[in-house]
Amino acid sequence: MKPRFVGEGQNFFLHSRFRGSILSEGGRRFVVMAAGGTSDAAGFDVSAAGEVEARIARRGVSASAAHAGLLRDVLELDSIHRSAGMGLMTAAQVALNLRCSEWKAHRLLTEATGLAELPGALEALESGVLQVEHCLTVVRQLADLTPAQRLELWQRLLVRLERDAERGAVLTVTRLTDLLKTWVLQTAPAQAVEQRASAEEGRTVGYRKREDGLADLFLIGVRATDAQAVLQRIRAGSAPVTSWDDRTVEQRRLDAAVDLLLGRDVLGTRACAGAGCGCLPGQAAPCGSDVLVFVQDTTAEGRSDEPAVLVGHGPIERDVLQGLLLNAPRLRPVFVDDNGIPVGIGTAAQTRRPVKGDPASVREALDELALMRPSRLFPRDLDDHPPPRTAHPPDAPGAYQVTGALRDLIFTRAPRCEWPGCGWWAQGCDAEHDLAHPDGPSCACNLGPLCRHHHRIKQLGWTKTRQRDGSLLWTHPDGRQWLSPAQHPPPQPPVRPAPPLPQPTEWDELSPDELAELLWELDGHPDDPAAYELRASDVEPDDTDPYDPHQDTRWTWDLDDPHAWLPLPAG
Repeated sequence: MKPRFVGEGQNFFLHSRFRGSILSEGGRRFVVMAAGGTSDAAGFDVSAAGEVEARIARRGVSASAAHAGLLRDVLELDSIHRSAGMGLMTAAQVALNLRCSEWKAHRLLTEATGLAELPGALEALESGVLQVEHCLTVVRQLADLTPAQRLELWQRLLVRLERDAERGAVLTVTRLTDLLKTWVLQTAPAQAVEQRASAEEGRTVGYRKREDGLADLFLIGVRATDAQAVLQRIRAGSAPVTSWDDRTVEQRRLDAAVDLLLGRDVLGTRACAGAGCGCLPGQAAPCGSDVLVFVQDTTAEGRSDEPAVLVGHGPIERDVLQGLLLNAPRLRPVFVDDNGIPVGIGTAAQTRRPVKGDPASVREALDELALMRPSRLFPRDLDDHPPPRTAHPPDAPGAYQVTGALRDLIFTRAPRCEWPGCGWWAQGCDAEHDLAHPDGPSCACNLGPLCRHHHRIKQLGWTKTRQRDGSLLWTHPDGRQWLSPAQHPPPQPPVRPAPPLPQPTEWDELSPDELAELLWELDGHPDDPAAYELRASDVEPDDTDPYDPHQDTRWTWDLDDPHAWLPLPAG
């Protein structure tokens, strides 16, 4: 059984705009440019454009009508579920049938139930008077009002929407939101205050993974006084590090906010939250954090292109992985079968702690882990038990609570909730029994992570069956089935030899201040002065001034940034 690694990050698991006028002639329309303008088109075909625009308008009305039909079906399905005491299942079932996320399914259910309470709302949507993108805004803005107030504002809005449709006016979502907020403040000012106070109770931190490999963090529902205090701290910590710090104001502010949260180089004092650690800005795994990374051993060694997975985020780039490996205090092996299913996890004695920042120490630790064998294999399903395989071992069912190595194994085997399409990370899930305890034992063949929402849905009569390839077959109470694929791909063979280790240089021994001073001296005293002589051929008529904010937006001055107004360095 060959090991693959899951690293525990700090705990690494190694596994054209123009101005002009329009002239009409013979049914055709031409663009005449104003002074300084240009146009790539010779003319504009009014009749052809009109036909296309008419089709677009009809499709818009058709889309609204289709959305209204979908909301009616969602309401009918919800009524069927509620009559059987299974209302919790509606959104999950809508998501499965639309093959969409449950977030979208919940939004559809919210729109359907909210519009159903407003007389003529679904009919207005069906006729195209109410737009698809308006639905959720209307429901949310009117949700906290009394039925009488909600009805009054809806009838007022419906008159406005019908008048706009007749005149061809456009009411965007942003303007609709502002309009409804104004009406709510006029109609129910006391309830608006209560709504703000109630919203404060839902304050939280939001997270969104982006397609470019980065992530966005949101502080949601911050009190105004706290927000200003936080911004002041960020401004105080966003001073340029050196005179040649080329980061923009926005970049420095973000870096300062991240460093303050992680306790790195607090406000330029070179202090670190971890005693004796010395974490500096830009390091991948700051001390005190608990970052989990799953990575194949050949990927960790640079012999494969299979991406590593940062738990809570997803796949990460190679340079991010290398930074994490160099800063990870613990490397722990996980052993997988031919299908990539984890069947064993390293013990404390099999954990390695390479020297932080030392590539040779990391490589040595990886080589040691590659030679290890699992001290215990966990069954994947019932067939992994000794004969007879019709029942579990005699010590079943065992304790209900799952702890220790078993919990580590099942959450490593399935990093996300095992419900089809759910993306909730396993750390926030329940260790759920496939066959309910005590009929089903607390065994690796009968356990998997389920978020609390889908755990409750499963208890309404769903069953799940584990397959040999790591996938799960989910069966609805009426017999319909859905597949949840395995969450780990089969291990891939290496595609190249391990790259050579970087050789240390004298520069590596320098402190950040010493390195900055050396770079400054080298820039001021080049080895080849002739290379820096200005030649006539180097001067172009369109040379730009890097400090002119009208030529390069990267140099735009920010009035909120006091450092942008400091005198420029001499020379």
